[in-house]
Amino acid sequence: MASKYSEKELEQLYDIACAQGWDALEQSERIAVGRWCKSTGRKRPGVAPTSPAAEPVAVPAPRTVRVPDAGTAKRIIEHEMYGDQEPDTMKPVAGGEEYFKALNLGEAGDDGARTDEDLRLLRCVEFVERFPDDIVTPNATTGKWDDPAMALKRFPKPARIADDLTRKTAYELRRTIRKARTNAWKPVGAYRAEIAPDHRHEGKWCVYAQYVGEAS
Repeated sequence: MASKYSEKELEQLYDIACAQGWDALEQSERIAVGRWCKSTGRKRPGVAPTSPAAEPVAVPAPRTVRVPDAGTAKRIIEHEMYGDQEPDTMKPVAGGEEYFKALNLGEAGDDGARTDEDLRLLRCVEFVERFPDDIVTPNATTGKWDDPAMALKRFPKPARIADDLTRKTAYELRRTIRKARTNAWKPVGAYRAEIAPDHRHEGKWCVYAQYVGEAS
């Protein structure tokens, strides 16, 4: 079945999704753009606006506790507890409890013994003593419309913020602004948005917007 969107409209919808996030499109538009991306080999835009990824900073790895298999751990703990005594003079490690205590993982259950499931779960991750000191909290991404929205807020006059658009794309951007569907235009009602013919590009449309203030 042929798409109801032209190639140019699909490209413009794709640009909107990249700049404002996947949720900026209507469901039918997401379906059409998703099929178009698949047919053209393009990567489908994500939910959040696309922005350059921050360069990773090389940091020293935190000291970790690498969990060996149960047999090796038992031998290490027995050596720490009993030194170089002969094996026949050692006391058995009932239920492997010392294995868990050595990793500061608390006491056993009500029955006082660990299970094979406990050991299996313990070996499926790599425990560390604490969270690293250099954990990173991502900064909010900067979208395509953050600067235009800030300019309108600082200089509260009407402005043409986009041109050379199809009528559908222009209406979509107007709807995005009016409903504050991206963070740049929040809160709802803070910006007025309208569309008008683009007299510099035949058959195209412009979007005009103005900051009108937040509702009290």
